[in-house]
Amino acid sequence: MSEDHSTDGGTLPLRTTVNKLLYLFFGNLLSIAFTIGLYADNSDSHIVRIYTPESSFSDSSDHSSYYKDLLDLIMPSGMIAYELQITPHMRSAHLFNADPRSCRLPSNLRTLSKHFGRPVPEKFIKSRAFSHNQVVVFSAPGTIPPATPEDMAGKRIAAPTGSRYLQPFKEQSLTIVHTDTDLQRTEILMAGRVDLMLASLPSVKTIFRKLNGPWPVYDPTFLLESYTLYLACHPTPQTRELIKFVNQRLAAAEKNGKLRQLSERHGRSLDVPNTKH
Repeated sequence: MSEDHSTDGGTLPLRTTVNKLLYLFFGNLLSIAFTIGLYADNSDSHIVRIYTPESSFSDSSDHSSYYKDLLDLIMPSGMIAYELQITPHMRSAHLFNADPRSCRLPSNLRTLSKHFGRPVPEKFIKSRAFSHNQVVVFSAPGTIPPATPEDMAGKRIAAPTGSRYLQPFKEQSLTIVHTDTDLQRTEILMAGRVDLMLASLPSVKTIFRKLNGPWPVYDPTFLLESYTLYLACHPTPQTRELIKFVNQRLAAAEKNGKLRQLSERHGRSLDVPNTKH
């Protein structure tokens, strides 16, 4: 298995220099005090920090509009306090794991354990699921998609950066091309630069709907992973309240149909996907 991978030179007056130094000193002191206060274990209250990957929430993400609408539905502004911190995918997972008063959205503890290469502690709490995902292997339209690991032998496959789903297939002599987004993977598959691509359903439907023609195909019997997505948190009084609030909102959205409407509006049907579209 292989991988493609200024100043003008002048001097400031003494008083200006001293003032700047004092400003920097007290500014740094306030920053340190704020950080200590934020993470102090004996604090009675705090705003929950939610780590989230760029692939879900950044403005350039293929899926940002879905997740932003999801937040408006389950954690509307003004009804619950939280701080959203958008970072690269693996960094968001590591920050969440290290921050004992935080949450991560979207999350699945089993898939996180695969990323870390070790079991994720069972202490984490989680909300109701809002999406069901399947990780599958696509081939170009008009081709026969792989139905077994042997069918991938010697192929070039586009996969998410940092993904570990292909590690069990080292014997298949795959050439892995790492990319950051579903859009990039779809583009190089359709251009014939790779033979296969790894993606999650139903989220990749967001990209496929933009194609002017047939969609890439997959074999529904060849699943690399099947999992649900939810909000996961370290257990604290504040995160327990957040989970309780989110569960109430999700239950209501499921009952009144708003969660399904949201998913269908973004091409992310909650139904188990198949090869038809």
